[in-house]
Amino acid sequence: MIKNYKYRVLLPYIILLVFPILNLIPACNIPKERIRHETPFEKMKEEAGQKGKKFCIVLTDSSNIKEYRNTVILAMKHDNQAIWDFINTDNPDNRWYEWLLGTWNSPYTLIFDKNGKLENIVFGISEYACISIESTISPHNEGIRHRNFGFRKNSAIPESIMNVNEFIESHLQLIADTTETYYGKYIKADSLAMISEYPFSEYLKLHYGSHVFSKDSIAKMAHGFIERYLHSSYPKMTYSSLIQTISKMFLLENAESPLKLETHIAKGPYHIGDEANITVSVTNYGHENITIEKIETTCGCIKTIPAGRHFRKTIRRNETVNYRFSMELEYSGTIYHEIYFYFHTGNAASLATARIEVNVEQ
Repeated sequence: MIKNYKYRVLLPYIILLVFPILNLIPACNIPKERIRHETPFEKMKEEAGQKGKKFCIVLTDSSNIKEYRNTVILAMKHDNQAIWDFINTDNPDNRWYEWLLGTWNSPYTLIFDKNGKLENIVFGISEYACISIESTISPHNEGIRHRNFGFRKNSAIPESIMNVNEFIESHLQLIADTTETYYGKYIKADSLAMISEYPFSEYLKLHYGSHVFSKDSIAKMAHGFIERYLHSSYPKMTYSSLIQTISKMFLLENAESPLKLETHIAKGPYHIGDEANITVSVTNYGHENITIEKIETTCGCIKTIPAGRHFRKTIRRNETVNYRFSMELEYSGTIYHEIYFYFHTGNAASLATARIEVNVEQ
């Protein structure tokens, strides 16, 4: 489980410290045909198998993808051993990678052998992370140093899963399998879900089951999923988007959520120790009144204004309600947090997310 959000905050400093070191490493000119962008896993696996090469999937966000590609990857000495694919997790179509890994931090590098077997999962771009990546793809180093560097402490995968790589690989192979029927995939997803009731396994059950079972049956399963994980110990920074996706796909039949949120942050600049005033405007575009059951945040540094005040619970049709918060800024750099609004509409439970991003100077 993610135990500390400050890793995201410290990432810019790690970049500043590590990039000068990496620039001292002799870089090879990687032919463009070895670098991919947004390539589906099954296609990467097929291409790597045909070429007899390892392949690496780099998961990063919009702010870091260019720097990671141009600096870290070009610094790898033995790049001719692998094909690289860069996935932007800010793209909603790629969120499932975060749901699978149980993470929200980035970047991550997943390294597979030529047969598609997952060998290593590396978090971040520290010196040790780079050594771990290079030792995995290099034919001259014996063994993988710092295997799964930084992964466990930044992942929500349960401790009961002993072989994490095998667990993740099982899901990826299921997704990539083009020969199995939807019912067969549902059965395999169900088997994976029985191991630990992991949210992503349950999501695959719903996804494949929706092609097999009735809408009423899937809606009942979706209700069960949301009720189970809405208040679970799994980090909402990772799984709030999954809960909202399931609500939209299987309960709202791909209609938009009735609640629309707009986040307004008072203009900076901000320094450590300052407080940022935040207003979240919540509008009900649905056909009935909506009840806000609870409001949660990803950090105790976010408080309601005024403190201790009971929030407005009922939002009428076409009404906008403003919820005010203050956030104490404890670190410098870019700080990310989220505020969750749990609500009921009809018989369906769901949540809406307000995302916060604040740049803090020293």
